[in-house]
Amino acid sequence: MNAVLADYQTGGGPSLVVDWVRMSPYPASGTFLSRVLDASGPVDWGTVAWTAATPAGTSIVLSVLTGDTSTPDGTWTDFSPISNGGSVGHPSRYLQYRAELATSKP
Repeated sequence: MNAVLADYQTGGGPSLVVDWVRMSPYPASGTFLSRVLDASGPVDWGTVAWTAATPAGTSIVLSVLTGDTSTPDGTWTDFSPISNGGSVGHPSRYLQYRAELATSKP
């Protein structure tokens, strides 16, 4: 990232003003990891449904893992990709999901 910085002041004024910023292209991929969801007891998580707008050249893959301890450990399932409207398939108390985002047009 390139930037021109101006008007650095201490005290009463703004601490930093950015005159312009140049960013490199967006990354080609990224991952979002949810917090651990707690159902307060064992449940059948049922099916997963989502709405996504995926422009040409982009993709999203959702995966879930489940377990019965509050922190993912060796007893939890591995992340398994799940299709929109697909079943989680593993009754448990806890669930975490991951969204893997990708583009061929960074």
